[in-house]
Amino acid sequence: MSTSQAAFELDGSKSYPMIVNSAEHTRLNAQSSGFNEMMLGRISLAPLQKPARILDVGCGTGMQTRLLAELYPDATVIGVDPNPVPDVQTKPKNAEFILGQIEDVVNGQHELLLQPASFDLIYGRALYLWVKNWRAHIAMLSGLLRPGGWLEFQEFNAYRAYDADERVISDNWRFSVVFKRDGEERGFNTEIADELPDLCRQMGFEAVLATPYPLPFRSDWTARPETARIGKCFQWEVPVFLRMLSERAAQPEQGEDPEEVYEEAMDRLVRGPVGTHFRFTVTIARKPA
Repeated sequence: MSTSQAAFELDGSKSYPMIVNSAEHTRLNAQSSGFNEMMLGRISLAPLQKPARILDVGCGTGMQTRLLAELYPDATVIGVDPNPVPDVQTKPKNAEFILGQIEDVVNGQHELLLQPASFDLIYGRALYLWVKNWRAHIAMLSGLLRPGGWLEFQEFNAYRAYDADERVISDNWRFSVVFKRDGEERGFNTEIADELPDLCRQMGFEAVLATPYPLPFRSDWTARPETARIGKCFQWEVPVFLRMLSERAAQPEQGEDPEEVYEEAMDRLVRGPVGTHFRFTVTIARKPA
């Protein structure tokens, strides 16, 4: 097993089921590298011109914060996360990290760093396991954006699968229904990756653009070579998540056998045809000037 495939631990009772330790940091960094390669090396899609301040919400290991700081060396880039950022990489001089939930940090002891209407870009990736009220979350972030500043969300819908020709193939899959029900019972918006563009428009944002990328479960999709790294990540980590979700979400009293749910998910996704994928959607939206 390679370094990127170090064992990580799950606790299915928690909203964020991954136990945050060095193995989870390794997984997150490998996943981030895969996402970046899938996006053809683009860290952000927001059309920034000489940004002064950037906020990375839910920065995790700080990898994307560091990359944004390197991409925009004249900007101050601030990463916020409820877990400590591991001190294993050199921090660019223009990067800072704040420990805490973003909702608590905005009005807390770091309010001088997070002043209203001061950021050119607010960036967040894979927040769907953290955010339950997306309208309130966007409203809070909008208050931190300067007029003309950009929001950028990078999210994926883990409940709808597509084939290599972009046709939806999961509508009648039992495990998708089971997993989606579990997410909704826990208060998550399971469709948020697809709903964010319209939600941003409803909240008054302009120039809203959604760019989808394929997120496969295998590394051998030769037609999309840019997905090989993230496909390799998903090929070894998704079975662990499927096992946990099957045991947590299946309801035997409703005739749902956890092992059958797990095996169906494995057959459809990890063992499925080349090109089977979720969609990873990058949504950018500009606050009116």
